[in-house]
Amino acid sequence: MSNMDLRPGPARIRLFGRFGLIAPGGVDVLVTSRRGRGLIAYLFLAPDHEESRARLRGHLWGDRAEPQARASLRQCLLELREVLARLGLELADVGRDGIAMRGLTVRSDLDDLLGGISDDDPRVGAAQLALVGQRRLLEDLDLPGAFGAWIDQARPRVERSIANKVHAQLERFERAGRWEDVRVLGEAFARRDPLDEDVAAAVIRAAGATGDGAAARRRFGILQDAMHRAFGASPGAKAHEALAAAERPQAVTAPPPARSRDLQVADRPTPPLVVIASFETGDAVDGAPRAVATLRDEVVAALSRFHDLRVLVDPRPLGLVNLTPTADPEAAYVLGASLRAGRHGARLTLRLVRGGDLSLIWTGGLETAGLDVADTIDGIIAWVVGSVAPRIESDVLRNASRRPSPSIYERYLLARDAAARARTHYQARIAAQALEGLIQSKPSFALAYPPLATLYDTDFCYTRASSSTPGLKERALALGKTAVSLDRGHADGYAICGWAYLRRKQWDIARLYFESAFSLNPLHPRHVMELVRAFLLLDEKEHARKILDQNRLVGRDRDDPYHTQLGLVLFIEGDLALSASCLEQIVKPDIWGLMYRAMTARAAGLDSEAKIGAVIERLRAIWPPDAPMTNGDVVAWVSTHHPLRSPEAEARFLVALRDILPSA
Repeated sequence: MSNMDLRPGPARIRLFGRFGLIAPGGVDVLVTSRRGRGLIAYLFLAPDHEESRARLRGHLWGDRAEPQARASLRQCLLELREVLARLGLELADVGRDGIAMRGLTVRSDLDDLLGGISDDDPRVGAAQLALVGQRRLLEDLDLPGAFGAWIDQARPRVERSIANKVHAQLERFERAGRWEDVRVLGEAFARRDPLDEDVAAAVIRAAGATGDGAAARRRFGILQDAMHRAFGASPGAKAHEALAAAERPQAVTAPPPARSRDLQVADRPTPPLVVIASFETGDAVDGAPRAVATLRDEVVAALSRFHDLRVLVDPRPLGLVNLTPTADPEAAYVLGASLRAGRHGARLTLRLVRGGDLSLIWTGGLETAGLDVADTIDGIIAWVVGSVAPRIESDVLRNASRRPSPSIYERYLLARDAAARARTHYQARIAAQALEGLIQSKPSFALAYPPLATLYDTDFCYTRASSSTPGLKERALALGKTAVSLDRGHADGYAICGWAYLRRKQWDIARLYFESAFSLNPLHPRHVMELVRAFLLLDEKEHARKILDQNRLVGRDRDDPYHTQLGLVLFIEGDLALSASCLEQIVKPDIWGLMYRAMTARAAGLDSEAKIGAVIERLRAIWPPDAPMTNGDVVAWVSTHHPLRSPEAEARFLVALRDILPSA
């Protein structure tokens, strides 16, 4: 038994895995006796935290004669009372022959888990499930006799209570149409219990509702494999029905205008509409009709993930689409495609036109040897989406900058673009004020929240070091959560929450938010590279590498963000020469690109003086004029905005950083 001096206060009990009694400061309190640990666990889980002495003796010392059992219980209680009293807990005598644990502030990991599952934010419950993992209740307390029998009964009872909480929450999310929340919580629980068919069916339905048939089939396959290994059986009717519903094709259409067309354009908050016309084909391409139908469906599903766009399907070819009945032509675009025989197989040609004057915005062609391989189709979809979405956005920005009374959406786009282009803290503040004004005028306009949160959480996008005060950082997280609550399918809201938690070093919750952001839109060229950086900081290099490999197909361009993140991957992996070569290809480096380039060149023994000078110059330009820029302050600032989960990676990174800072 520990004799350490423990101040009074709230204590914690760890029930999953190895039993633990944890002091307020986070220190494990050693209780050497297995029966002593068992007695605390038993009382904590018992109704009203109390039990009779006779039952405690029977459960813990049933192998001893009655006098010995009584003496053992008395000695155990004496030792435990001394320690528990220092933790704010008490083993009190109740009635004539009972013992109770008292202490209003004690909590357990089971309390945290059940409370997290009941939270309206499913990522809280998912994070708690991840912390518990596969650990069983009281794994190190398999005592013989009656106590062992009690644990055998307690474990399934606890698992049922967890499952019931999950089922109730998933049902609530489904009723509200919160499909992404169903997937987050359901997938997290399925990692603990892959045999729960109700949860698997809910996740399959959620995947189907969001148009992700592949995820629905994958979850069904996981359930099928688990049931076959465990029972030699197949999933039941619930899972089969959910899969059948998920695989039924669903048309993606834009919602009808919420307001009449006689309102002023400036009152319209909706993003531009893109109409996907039918994809045409020639008879000379084998299997072309089936291929273009599949390709069109996948393009529709992919573009529907962009919450800066509305998507409508039209069965007619591009030249016959009539936008007048469906949308304001000034805020609409039409995408058409044709598949014809090419020199080396088939050639896909796409055309994007503006609805108002039918002027050509973009056209592009792609040669492909075949359309039957899944990777080929995925690459084509990535190319289409990565080409179309940014060009629509650029065209809207161009028009909005010339319009005397831009719409709410256009004002948002102008403010977001100004935030991205800000080079001084004054410019960043002006952009933030514009976004604040949009939110104040229309609080339900979810798109405006993430870029404002990004400004507030990143020293106004690194234009003035330490300008993100604790109050602004809290507001950034609140803005991200508001965006998620307003639009559960908007990837940007999840991403900004992930960054806020990452900078707080709450790694598991951050990872869940980033995973949600990526699953909601894995093809958004503006954000996917920031997710690469996020997963690298979380020490998930393989995941980051996978996203980079996929991103090579998006837009087919390897731009500055791509080279920046690939250079960081290679630096962390230790390939300094290749990292330096990659980082040299950055045309307009941001502050992190400058830093990576200088650190890699110095570590690789290459000419680095000019690169180091560029980093120091940028740091001095953004450093508060009334604060000295010491090396320690720079390291602390970088650590705040660039937290690394791996202690080894963080140590290597900070050593390389200190190596480029001026000598003291």
